[in-house]
Amino acid sequence: MLPLACRVTPPAVALRTDIGTVRANDSATAERLAVWLEELVPRIRALVPGTNELSPDVWLQTRIRLRPFESVPDNVNGITVGNDRILLRESDRELRETMCHELVHHSLAPEWETLPTIIEEGLCEAVSERIAARDRTRFRVSRLHGALHAFGGFRGELLIAIDAGERGAIRESIPFRARDDQPAGAPIHDALTLRGGMHDVFAGRLGTRHYAVGYWIVERILQRRGFEGLHDLAVRAVDEDRETIPSDWIYDAAALPPDSTTWSRLLVERLTFAEVTELARTLASSIAERTAIYLDRNLPADYRLTPDLSEIEISLRLVDVSHHIDLLAISEFRKVLAEQLESFERIERRRAVLAMAKPRYLSTGVAR
Repeated sequence: MLPLACRVTPPAVALRTDIGTVRANDSATAERLAVWLEELVPRIRALVPGTNELSPDVWLQTRIRLRPFESVPDNVNGITVGNDRILLRESDRELRETMCHELVHHSLAPEWETLPTIIEEGLCEAVSERIAARDRTRFRVSRLHGALHAFGGFRGELLIAIDAGERGAIRESIPFRARDDQPAGAPIHDALTLRGGMHDVFAGRLGTRHYAVGYWIVERILQRRGFEGLHDLAVRAVDEDRETIPSDWIYDAAALPPDSTTWSRLLVERLTFAEVTELARTLASSIAERTAIYLDRNLPADYRLTPDLSEIEISLRLVDVSHHIDLLAISEFRKVLAEQLESFERIERRRAVLAMAKPRYLSTGVAR
């Protein structure tokens, strides 16, 4: 037990239910958490084999603090501490999903402890998607997006077609690659051997991209063996007195080759049209900026697109995927593209004005 000076003051309002306790800074929020608790825990126990009957104590904090002067990184929205306490971040936009995720951690029986950290995280995400996500496609794509970045990003092409009237038609294919700048952390194969949980996160060995890969791997296992099959792997590892499920068991269960250089293709080629569309929506701003730069540099100087962009077609195709996504049908893309093109036009107008202006000289008192 922590000394009094080292304890964090709990949120002001506590509600006790038949399943556990929730704490928040106001009654309305506490009541909402209590409803979720009573809904989610029975569904977790029904879906996942090998769960316990422990009562969780859920705290919703403005900033997640383990001790008065010790908080977790800002990108961590939930954490399970010990056998009972779950700490959640008040500002989390996916609060219900995160609460479900942490409740899965809390509910797992001891045999699940043989799961590597990223596989346990993937399991929690898979359960959260099924019983807590408000939009399953958006939830899935946000995780698969992270997994693709863990594999080095992903490639595609922008297909631009412009009917310029008397000037003829413009057809262009522009290579596109999306990558993020997050720290790489441990290589994926090494990450599958780690069991340190948040200690590995704090040490920089694991990050959100690893968790995303864990989700993708677990999804592949669930498609082939279900939750019972994943549980069987954990139990088998316990029976053989192993601390962690071996990586080759995981590869076999997920039907993955040990050579991870092919994993990006395996992920992308199974994306549905709805998932590729959502991925394009996620990337809308960066794609629109890239498109606007191309148009500004390649359209004739005196040619202006109509405000409704009716003479242009822009689509996105990912490598290894047959789907073509009409980007102008995505409102976020159309809005950013219009803003970027207007910005370039303002710059051109200002350049024209400056070019027409007569030079002016500051008086220096020196005779010319």
